[in-house]
Amino acid sequence: MTKEGKILIAIIAVIVAVMIGGFILLNKSNQTGNSGTVDTNLLVRSNSNKIGNGTKVTFVEFADFQCPACSTVFTVVDKLISNYKDRVTFVYRYFPLTQIHKNSLTADEAAEAAAAQGKFWEMAKKLYANQQQWENSDTPVDFFAIYAQELGLDVSKFKNDITTNKYSDKITQDQNDGEKIGIQGTPTIYINGKTQSNFDYSSLRDQLNTELAK
Repeated sequence: MTKEGKILIAIIAVIVAVMIGGFILLNKSNQTGNSGTVDTNLLVRSNSNKIGNGTKVTFVEFADFQCPACSTVFTVVDKLISNYKDRVTFVYRYFPLTQIHKNSLTADEAAEAAAAQGKFWEMAKKLYANQQQWENSDTPVDFFAIYAQELGLDVSKFKNDITTNKYSDKITQDQNDGEKIGIQGTPTIYINGKTQSNFDYSSLRDQLNTELAK
């Protein structure tokens, strides 16, 4: 075999080894993401929006109000809240996908402005239920103001909080925490720090029951 041939074979061997190693690392990473646990200090902050009285089980969702999948999953989460909030603490974290959802960040500001007046979950329901109404609007705040009025909020303060980006630091903190955890899309759900791969009601209910039974 020529010297050039030996060099070519060596190069091919290195490339194959790198590809195999990369596949193994990727597979391990995916396995950790699907079944592992994450740093709970990054999952819940003292100022996170929470509902429920559970001390044993914590349900955390990182979501984007403009994400269609999040809208679908929210109906499941809302049902779980109704059935478990006396035993489980539910936490909502912001993870706006601003590269593809132009109004997601503004929607987060609206939710937080409503939270400042004690109506986060009520506004969250409005945002998801009416997602198709505001998602492509050039003036989403006009729609959000209508929802705020329907919820009995101080609309002037609500709009001012949004337009001045009053809660941008909190939203950024949520996103930074999500990125440190390794979140790449929404919705992403954790139950007691364990990543969930199935978002249907029965799967999440069964996992809650398993954690509650421990």
